[in-house]
Amino acid sequence: MVYSDPHNSDSAAAEKKQDLEKLIKDLNDTNPQTRMQAAETLGETGEERAVEPLIQTLRDENWEVRRNAKEALGKMGPPAVEPLIRALKDENKGVRGRAAEALGNIGDPKAVEPLIQTLKEDSDSNGYVQICTISALGKIGDPRAVEPIIQQLNERDTLWWKSEWAEIQKWTKTKRMREKIAEPMKHTLETITRRNVQVNAAHALGEIGNAKAVEPLIQKLGDPLQDIQKAAEEALAKIGKPAVEPLIKTLKDANFYRRARAARTLGHIRDERAVEPLIQALRDKNLGVQWNATEALGKIGAPAVELLIQALRDENYDVREGAAWALGEIRDRRAVKPLIKALKDEKRSVQRKAEEALKKIGEPAV
Repeated sequence: MVYSDPHNSDSAAAEKKQDLEKLIKDLNDTNPQTRMQAAETLGETGEERAVEPLIQTLRDENWEVRRNAKEALGKMGPPAVEPLIRALKDENKGVRGRAAEALGNIGDPKAVEPLIQTLKEDSDSNGYVQICTISALGKIGDPRAVEPIIQQLNERDTLWWKSEWAEIQKWTKTKRMREKIAEPMKHTLETITRRNVQVNAAHALGEIGNAKAVEPLIQKLGDPLQDIQKAAEEALAKIGKPAVEPLIKTLKDANFYRRARAARTLGHIRDERAVEPLIQALRDKNLGVQWNATEALGKIGAPAVELLIQALRDENYDVREGAAWALGEIRDRRAVKPLIKALKDEKRSVQRKAEEALKKIGEPAV
């Protein structure tokens, strides 16, 4: 039988406490490398006593130290949740933003309501705290966050850039300076802020995956900024099947950006309900819509083959050409004979696509 020595146990506990105290002290060391290492190691310990010192380190002058402290807090789990929620009210916007990120990494639902409140009330941050908060809510994935994030997705008259605009106005006293410098800067600042917030809002809605976000995201497929269009497309693809029917309807939208992005998104989701509408979209007057519909049909694969074979006989040569290309991507041997017939199509472009498709299919075409 093995007996443990209580003196050794006490000694180990004392040594552990000493090590912890040293690491906490090292968070204030003059050497940033030492502070970085201390923050990282404290995250591995999971010791509750390290939480408050790490929160204070979120305001460190060195960004790498701040990053390590944020990541360490994210690893702490439940003991860090309440202190981090309190830190959402800190006077330092950097602390508020990094506290929100750490709460997102922990993923505790208790943080959802405080984060939503921060999203609604925090306006003195040029968008930084909002972006961090949106991202955190997306990681937690609670449906309570959907409506508040949708509001951010649709926000145009943002508060955050206005504080910067007020600063710009201070040093642009004359009318000429305002016209030549300040007004263009105002537009740029507003655009950048809106893009950053709305891109993050779209990504967060995709992570949550709630069907309530589908229609607002579809509207963003037609946004003038391509970054926002792309983010909405990716979010809808993550939401998946609940987005299919609304996206099919969008193939007839007046906005060609929206139609083109809807076609591409349907390709990401790969639901066979989209096959016939996508074939119809091959008739679209916009080449971008046609091409995205063609690619989408190729991605959907086997469920699209029979309808694509029928489309090789369509009266519209754009439809025939797109069908031939998509069949080449799918590489299903059922398409071989119809594609061989398409080699005699009256349009040379259709013949070329049929020939390329047969080469892709390979052996079955021989």
